[in-house]
Amino acid sequence: MDVRGGTGAVGDGAQIQQWNTAGTTNQQFQFTHLGDGAYKIVAVHSQKSLDLDAAGREDGTALQQWGYINTFNQQFILLPTGDGYYKLVTKHCGKIIEVANSSMNLEAQVRQWSNNNQACGMWKLIPVTNTPPANVPPTATLVSPSNNMSMNAPNTISITVDAQDADGTISKVEFYTGTQKLGEKTSAPYSYTWSNVGAGTYSISAKATDDKGAVTSTSSVNVTVNAVVTNNCNGIADYRENGGYVAGSVISSNGKKYECKEWPYSGWCNGASWAYAPGVGAYWADAWYERGSCGAARSSQASNEESLTIAPNPVSNELRLNSTYSLSGSTLTIIDVTGHTVLQSTGTAALDVSELQAGIYTIVVMTEEGQKLTKRFIKVK
Repeated sequence: MDVRGGTGAVGDGAQIQQWNTAGTTNQQFQFTHLGDGAYKIVAVHSQKSLDLDAAGREDGTALQQWGYINTFNQQFILLPTGDGYYKLVTKHCGKIIEVANSSMNLEAQVRQWSNNNQACGMWKLIPVTNTPPANVPPTATLVSPSNNMSMNAPNTISITVDAQDADGTISKVEFYTGTQKLGEKTSAPYSYTWSNVGAGTYSISAKATDDKGAVTSTSSVNVTVNAVVTNNCNGIADYRENGGYVAGSVISSNGKKYECKEWPYSGWCNGASWAYAPGVGAYWADAWYERGSCGAARSSQASNEESLTIAPNPVSNELRLNSTYSLSGSTLTIIDVTGHTVLQSTGTAALDVSELQAGIYTIVVMTEEGQKLTKRFIKVK
């Protein structure tokens, strides 16, 4: 029994024929017992199953090789004839595998036929010492980004992987940050674009899977996305003692902004610095309001909060969401002030919050792009 075309015939539909023994792997077959005396029979060179063409039940239906799909026309019952030979009985219709017309010739077709105890339908099983080659796992190398790359937030990280399989094909490449899967590709080029990445340090890696299920992981690289620091005090004068300040005057001092209080407290803004210098004087809070830091970092959280809007707020029944990111496929979680999850949903542009108790809540949106968006809202009756 021989797969026509030799060891290079690995595709579906290659015909089975009779041929001189050559010891090649297209003449060798693995028998796997499936129970109740039935076996699947797989050609060693191609790992394809013996198969009756189109599950035909007629005499003369050709035997071929095909990818195994666990159907009865790919399963055979072995019946011993008592002299070291076996009949291969097709499970789907009970006929036997024979050499067409009892031919003694090379290339004679192997097919199914009604059982009449014909000698051309009896086969001897001869063990061979060589076994199918073990599956060679794929190779996977992270081409980009480079290790310890640094960039400013928000930014885009392009992930590219070189994946090869020496004895088969790549079925998919998956892209990760830490243990979180970002996405996958099933065909080359194996690349993924991670957009709008906020500030933080990320571990980037990938996994390649071949057509036989073997998985190889790339080494991990670290990427740092830096928060962008802006000076919110540009154009604001530094504090000076007795600077002629009036209610509403804004100054900077020690990296912070301050505003002179309304009358009658505004007079103290021009008092002695030991007493009223903003942030350091003994009584500075009597004269000044603190209005925030001069150097405010645009953290990933701040950026992400700006990327999510909700309305109305306060809300009584339906909370509508809008984002610069796609909400499709995202996970939406509402957390109360105690940190407990009170509502969870999948990607949607509106949430029914009518059953929530009155109070303050935080909505957390985890997008398919790996972005975490947060926003607080007030629930009213």
